[in-house]
Amino acid sequence: MDVFDINGAIIKFDSQMENYNGVRKMFEIRAREAKMDFVRECMKSYNSVKQIADKAYSLAEKYIEPAFKLGVEEIVEFEVMTIDVYTFKSRYCDKYIDSKRLFSNYNKRYLTQNKGKNNYCQNSIDIKSVASVFGEYVYEDFFRIHLAVIDALIDNGVFRVKPNIDEETIAKSNAIYNNYRDGFIKKTDEPTVIKQIIELNPYREDLYKFLIEENGDLFMEIEGLTDYLGIPIAWYKEELMDKYVDELLAERQKKNDSYGKMVEKIEKYARYIGFRDSNIYLAKLEAACEFANA
Repeated sequence: MDVFDINGAIIKFDSQMENYNGVRKMFEIRAREAKMDFVRECMKSYNSVKQIADKAYSLAEKYIEPAFKLGVEEIVEFEVMTIDVYTFKSRYCDKYIDSKRLFSNYNKRYLTQNKGKNNYCQNSIDIKSVASVFGEYVYEDFFRIHLAVIDALIDNGVFRVKPNIDEETIAKSNAIYNNYRDGFIKKTDEPTVIKQIIELNPYREDLYKFLIEENGDLFMEIEGLTDYLGIPIAWYKEELMDKYVDELLAERQKKNDSYGKMVEKIEKYARYIGFRDSNIYLAKLEAACEFANA
């Protein structure tokens, strides 16, 4: 059993949660791949936003379809043999599929906003922007099929997986998190409250971002937990490093920091938030200082 120490809150997951997370994480990875492949094919195949608006939904279906097969594969792994792809799609997936409506609504808005314009000649930035929006629809539909997998398993008597997190549980997690974020929790109660939030809904990227920014991730326990849960968080640490170095450079003259002092500060901050490689930011600092002294 994996154990994580998140600011004093000891987080453990039972076998039900581990099985649930395994299914969810698999779909998250494959959904990201489907999104990227979809966007790449849009960029390769279409020369205008109008072409994407007209044809992208049929392409999206091509990239969402493998989710149903993956779902059945996961169900069979739990020794349920009575559900095939057709049954899975028709009985369990329909309520989680929303891309057709989203594509239609986007196209209606697009046609209204661009009525009378020449929509057959856009640059690659315009095309990629629209393709990326549609790519998110592909991602969401593909990813949500993991919810249908869990429904199917529980409906067929498999209780080795944790049920999907319901709206009431999410609402409780939201309320406790909001009170914690807004400073209404005593310092001594924080580990208990963090544990409550995560146990109710561990898939809260906002919580982990808040904890890293406020308290750091010196021993990389938060990143370890998010990796386990399939929540990418390294990008946020990069964002914090960018912000910190930019502020450091902006305040350099006012604080009269030496180059060596700024190197020390960058390395210290990188350790504080658990950022693996500060060298790229030291190189950025060096380049900025050389430019300023030129």
